[in-house]
Amino acid sequence: MKVVSIRKNPQWAETAKAYCEEKWSDVYGAFEDTLNQCLQKENRLPETWIMVGGMQEDEIKGFYQLCDAEPVENETKRSPWLTTLFVEPDLRGWHYGELLMNHARYEAGKLGFDKMYLATDHIGFYEKYGFREIGLERFAWGRPTKIYETDTFGKVQLAVYDEKNLPGDETYLKVAAYKGGYTPGENGAMALHFEKYFAPPDCFAKKWFTILAFRGDELIGRINFIRSSTDVRHWYLGDLSVKSTERRKRIASRMLQRGIDRIRQNGNGDEYICAYIEEDNTASICLHTKFGFADTGKCQPFEDFVFGENETTYRMNL
Repeated sequence: MKVVSIRKNPQWAETAKAYCEEKWSDVYGAFEDTLNQCLQKENRLPETWIMVGGMQEDEIKGFYQLCDAEPVENETKRSPWLTTLFVEPDLRGWHYGELLMNHARYEAGKLGFDKMYLATDHIGFYEKYGFREIGLERFAWGRPTKIYETDTFGKVQLAVYDEKNLPGDETYLKVAAYKGGYTPGENGAMALHFEKYFAPPDCFAKKWFTILAFRGDELIGRINFIRSSTDVRHWYLGDLSVKSTERRKRIASRMLQRGIDRIRQNGNGDEYICAYIEEDNTASICLHTKFGFADTGKCQPFEDFVFGENETTYRMNL
């Protein structure tokens, strides 16, 4: 058996639709709509996967879909959702349902999600495969339905450090290597000395925190927050970056959200955060505006930092 992406193999689209209509007509409308969306949209979700095998190795034997959202009343930001999971009846009992669930967990993890969600009335089945019941919600179809979550594979972990919880030496060296100032295997004494005592954020402020993103032991992203020494409401956001091979996986969004939440939870409600963004950096501008940052039209000073001529201050009031 192999699991095939419809987005990457659109020649399977019509065959998959016909298979779903024959095998599970009750969900065909939703299945078709989601499949069409995954062919038309540039976003990574939704997506449709089919399980292919059989004697001729070209027969569809099951499918599942991964969606960005489900029609839940008063829904929060839970995402992604495993939907329309199906396995050919004569293959049930051979753990192919588990195979598709695990495939979905890997795909969700590759997209940067820590958790995956599921709405179902099949009580006692998904719990066998690591899903945990987290609540009962009313859906657009009109009845309350149980919601489950599970951890994804290869998930990204965020670590927060501040003046009271400093990184260890190994972490400082990982930051140096990530920034290109150190090659693992070389003598790292100079790089370690620089990161600990001369690099931001801790050498620039008394009140700061940094968020690092790790996939396993590998550092793949970072962001710094520094509080003004003259105005405790004013926070600077800088050095937001994600490893090139890990972009478009929501990692920058997760780090940014974690930082905003930390300032909001520990503040008085009148804080504001400023980011300094190059005028031609459309990706960064798009990301920050989604979080509520607004272009001030000028480059506002922060401490004695030196900014580029083409940088503009984007401000978010908490």
